[in-house]
Amino acid sequence: MLLFHSSVHSTPVITVNNLQIEVSDDSATLYAYVMFNNFMPREGCRRGSENALLMNRYDCELVRDGHKWRFKRVTIDNAWRRAIRKFLTPSRFGAL
Repeated sequence: MLLFHSSVHSTPVITVNNLQIEVSDDSATLYAYVMFNNFMPREGCRRGSENALLMNRYDCELVRDGHKWRFKRVTIDNAWRRAIRKFLTPSRFGAL
């Protein structure tokens, strides 16, 4: 899976769906679908505006660190995407 970043300044809208968290002592698992909708600056969701729309499944393991929870493992699988090329370019960070 490649990380992607936007090559243009844009306005993101992020929605988390079907969030499931299971806690067991000082560890937890988290599953969720996250939809990322990225609009061009000052265009927003107007009809005909260009955007990138992605739905990803997150599968995570967390560990308790005092009063905080920290991610131990994060797996992101792209369920689907619809985007124009200028929104998504391979990241300089490489593959996960």
